[in-house]
Amino acid sequence: MSHPLLLTLALFFVLAVLATAQLVPVLDFTNPPVNLTDLDPADMTTSDTNYPFEVSNPTTTPFIVFQGTDDYSNPSTPQSLLDVLPRDKSLSTFLDVLMRDSDIVKIISNPALDPPLTLFSPTNAAMKHFLNEEGGRAILRNEQKLKEFLQYHIAPAGKMSIKQLKERSDFDTMLAGKKVTVKFHLLRRVLVLNGYCNVNQTEKVEAANGIAHKIDAVLKPRE
Repeated sequence: MSHPLLLTLALFFVLAVLATAQLVPVLDFTNPPVNLTDLDPADMTTSDTNYPFEVSNPTTTPFIVFQGTDDYSNPSTPQSLLDVLPRDKSLSTFLDVLMRDSDIVKIISNPALDPPLTLFSPTNAAMKHFLNEEGGRAILRNEQKLKEFLQYHIAPAGKMSIKQLKERSDFDTMLAGKKVTVKFHLLRRVLVLNGYCNVNQTEKVEAANGIAHKIDAVLKPRE
């Protein structure tokens, strides 16, 4: 085999590798938390929202691990999403926002929730962009808009795995009448919500009452 042919084959191989690499997106899921001290504190009062499942307090006191702690004792009891979410520091800003709505806190802190739920958790990077570039701070200062923001990130009808999400075209959210569209791009191997939001397919947070998937953008209801 001549040298020019070898060089041509080698060049073809390198170009093929580079082209494939360009199809795999590099997603940022590791940014530090965002300071939310300028947001008005939420009035932790229960609203009259009708949820499709029981939101009463759990029969046992939930084991909660707050941000900045490493106390993961008592692992034998069922863990709720509120117990396990603080362990992933890349979701700390969304968790801070979530804690401002008492109804949502009651739901995700109940390890006996039936059916369980699927939570789509924007990373700190996604929340930073939403708060600083998309007017998110004004939205989250409004109690009703805050509730709707959180409801749109929750699918109430059971745990949805990545495999199950890939098989769907959409799903209902806790926000009445509002769906999220789903598309799996086979060539690029990315799972996209609402046409712009990428789902992390390798990392998840799972508990007795639900599963949380990391996403790289905030979900917004389509008009």
